[in-house]
Amino acid sequence: MRAGIVRSDLGKGVYVSDLDSRSQYPYASVVPGQARTLRRPTDDELLSLVKANPLPVAITGLNTSTAVDSRLATGLSIKASRGGTFSTIPVGGTGAALKTTIAAQLNSGFASAALPLSATVVGTNQLRINSTRTGEEAYVEIYSQGSAGYTGALNYVLGIAPGVFAAPTSKALLTALKSSVYTGQRFDVGSGALSAAGVTVNTGAAINYGLLGTGFVPFKEKVADLVAPKFVDGGDVQLSFAKGVMSELRSPNYVFHGVTGAALYATLDDGVTPYTYP
Repeated sequence: MRAGIVRSDLGKGVYVSDLDSRSQYPYASVVPGQARTLRRPTDDELLSLVKANPLPVAITGLNTSTAVDSRLATGLSIKASRGGTFSTIPVGGTGAALKTTIAAQLNSGFASAALPLSATVVGTNQLRINSTRTGEEAYVEIYSQGSAGYTGALNYVLGIAPGVFAAPTSKALLTALKSSVYTGQRFDVGSGALSAAGVTVNTGAAINYGLLGTGFVPFKEKVADLVAPKFVDGGDVQLSFAKGVMSELRSPNYVFHGVTGAALYATLDDGVTPYTYP
């Protein structure tokens, strides 16, 4: 079971006093040490998690062919910082070129130009350009066709639209995170809701912010534990939920400082499915 405060006006929270503390000697059916104060996390607490788990930027081309005609593109104009200058990464050949070959050429060019970027082939023969920086420092910009200095259409061949690809700011991600987790007097800390916080920009390519990658699971768990800590389901928790402190807090008639409305919401351990008892 997960339970969390969904109202933002309860300040330091509410102590769930009808559960056993570690100093008590419970019955065999009761888990000790579950009495605690529940409160809604502050913006600063959520922001600290966001900053501690900076997001990478990965731009994935939509072309799924094993090879492309490299004669259609002579290079890629790209930069990896807002104030930097564009570098032209030469890529070419006499005909069909494997994506793995193009990735190797790009990586050689990125290294020569000292760009914090890497290229690899992922999924269904899709070429991905990764920023090796994370968080607000992660930035990639590809020249638009027709811009001064544009030297080729490699990104179009690969299925990557030109434009700016950057991780959202910590403040923007915090806003997205809160709107994904809290809906009215409920929370959802399941993977679907938290994934929505990885804001996608530029629809010309599939962009993957780190919330959807390998770093997502531990981040999700940290957010879930902060928003709605786990309780070991048992007789005392069930009684609190049905008739005790939790029951009072989750009532739509709960009043705090003159404001009426449910203050607590509970789910199963998955953070999504509503908890019910009996």
